[in-house]
Amino acid sequence: MESLTLREILRQPHTWREAAQRAADAAPQTGDLLARSGAELVLFTGCGSSYYLAIAAAGFFQEVTGLAARAVPSSELILSAGTYLPRNRPAALVAFSRSGTTTETVTACRLHREAGRGPVIGVTCHPGSDLEQLADIAITLPGADDQSVVMTSSFSSMLLAAFMVAATLGDSDALRSELAALPAQLERDLEALRSRGETLGADRQWSQFVFLGIGPFLGVAYEAMLKLKEMTQVPCEAYSPLDFRHGPISIVGKGTMAVLLDSDRAAAHERSVLEDIRRLGGDGLMLSEAVGQGHSEMARSLLYLPVVQCLAYYRAIAEGRDPDRPQHLSRVVVLGEPLA
Repeated sequence: MESLTLREILRQPHTWREAAQRAADAAPQTGDLLARSGAELVLFTGCGSSYYLAIAAAGFFQEVTGLAARAVPSSELILSAGTYLPRNRPAALVAFSRSGTTTETVTACRLHREAGRGPVIGVTCHPGSDLEQLADIAITLPGADDQSVVMTSSFSSMLLAAFMVAATLGDSDALRSELAALPAQLERDLEALRSRGETLGADRQWSQFVFLGIGPFLGVAYEAMLKLKEMTQVPCEAYSPLDFRHGPISIVGKGTMAVLLDSDRAAAHERSVLEDIRRLGGDGLMLSEAVGQGHSEMARSLLYLPVVQCLAYYRAIAEGRDPDRPQHLSRVVVLGEPLA
């Protein structure tokens, strides 16, 4: 019987279509809201996978729109807001939560609104959720509401929605067109991407993994690390590529596989890091070899996701673990104690 997790990984062409359309519909209203608010900063927030999503979304959002953006874990906005929010200056909050009920994220949004700091934009997969009700604008993607514990199609679909809004606000017709065509691209390439992830994940000679990504790609590298950790508990870490040399490279040896979520902006430098890893006895893979050429960095970061999700899934199978039932985890984290 095919696992729920794998079915949700393989349904992403469908969920991406929904995400692209709903985000395109919401983008003009979102742009108007940000303009009226006078927000000088756009904060992207979430917990766990959704925080890593926020890192990727904030980075590309700032690059495409020119608006200042940064990613912050939801709990930090509750317990240490002054670290991230300039005093008496408006900021918009973009919150990601698959369920729309994650305690820290919902609390951060409520406090942001109560303090009059600026508008809240919610991105979720569950209609009628707390986040949808709190938000000034909600982009809700019910088709991507994963029922498995780990986030797969929900992560990529919410990220695609954020990218579509950024492309619209940045007035990039070329980028909007590329993102709108991406579901069909994924449908054509999905079997090849699945197979590449299976080959890498099923090879148990790799005893530890390192995921490397620069700039906005770092958020996707963190998510790749988390997927593997959640499903398998195999040792894995994630870093910015050149920073990996500054200490973490000490872990490299036989059995180390470095997966590079490679960019255009730093391609030669990224390859040199892989050469160092190979020199020390490990090996490395450039994910662009799996997804092919001719994509923008934003589109490429999305196409990397099915590969690393399948890597994690098939490594779990190779380890005799059930990807649908990862240890110590639940689908939604709802805290019993108040945080605010």
